[in-house]
Amino acid sequence: MRMPLPRRYAQAFISMVGIGLLSGCSWIPFIHHGPDWTELDGTAQLSNSITVKTGNLDVALIDRNQNDATVAMTQVPVSGQWPLHFALMYDANNINHSHHYALITQLDNGGTKTYKSAAPTPALTQGAQANNIQLTLSPIHGAR
Repeated sequence: MRMPLPRRYAQAFISMVGIGLLSGCSWIPFIHHGPDWTELDGTAQLSNSITVKTGNLDVALIDRNQNDATVAMTQVPVSGQWPLHFALMYDANNINHSHHYALITQLDNGGTKTYKSAAPTPALTQGAQANNIQLTLSPIHGAR
């Protein structure tokens, strides 16, 4: 059988929650404020002088400490203008500052992956940049 809370405890609890909500305090443990969307940006360029005019640039933020799990990704249409600017939104609440994060990229041209980053580029933590990150894509051998 459930014992009801004494009325004065219930009133005190409700008052405490009300004051916390009105004052904007975040100390109430069961109130979730949602994602903290943050932007990571940079430019991507091709390693050779060929200019790709169509396709999509895929950029992914990965967690190197979690088997390269994808944290966030974006796709940027290629307009023929290189270097190509990208902006990737991620939830800062999901970033563990003791982990190593990196960006990987690939260029999809008509369903075929034609370029990719030679290696993951460090980002966000452990002294790595979060803005103006420069990425270089190399041709994938055997791609048309």
